[in-house]
Amino acid sequence: MPRFSNVGRIALVPAAIVCMVALPGCGSKVNQDNFAALKPDMTEADVIKLLGKPTATETSKGLMGDMTKDVWKDGNKSITVEFVMGRILSMEKVGF
Repeated sequence: MPRFSNVGRIALVPAAIVCMVALPGCGSKVNQDNFAALKPDMTEADVIKLLGKPTATETSKGLMGDMTKDVWKDGNKSITVEFVMGRILSMEKVGF
């Protein structure tokens, strides 16, 4: 097993602190850029590729076919997308 010198250990501490502070804020996919990337007629699978698994999902039957409402939340920010027959019908953002 390789051993680190004291200099090597000291150099790891600042790098670890930077990772702990910087990375949590970078992980949210609920942001303006991703909302702007949503396009009418995108499939639900395409949206999930972009935003990840939704925080909440509701399904219902409508006059136009099966409807799904997916919500992605991060703190006070959210993106809500409604799908009809698997394609975007409407999009909404809150908190940004």
